[in-house]
Amino acid sequence: MNIYNYEKLECISPAQIENYLNEHGWRKKIVVEEVSVWIYKRQDRIFGLFLPLNINFVDYRNRVVEILDILQKAEKRSQEEILKFIEIQSNIVSP
Repeated sequence: MNIYNYEKLECISPAQIENYLNEHGWRKKIVVEEVSVWIYKRQDRIFGLFLPLNINFVDYRNRVVEILDILQKAEKRSQEEILKFIEIQSNIVSP
């Protein structure tokens, strides 16, 4: 199931996504022009995604939607579960 609540997606920062990726076995390969490239290996498949590091990019929400789609496929987890983890981690990290 896809979640496209754009207001909610705008509230997710690049740092929150980066924390999620680090916690779930994704590896940052390179940062170029405020975009980081991440790789995830699962058995015989390799997944990649581009994370914009600036929330002010015009297509930031679209990239977050794309990231959630990739995470769902790569990790075989629902987008709801992924977003819930991001929200919980944000509450733990924030004062």
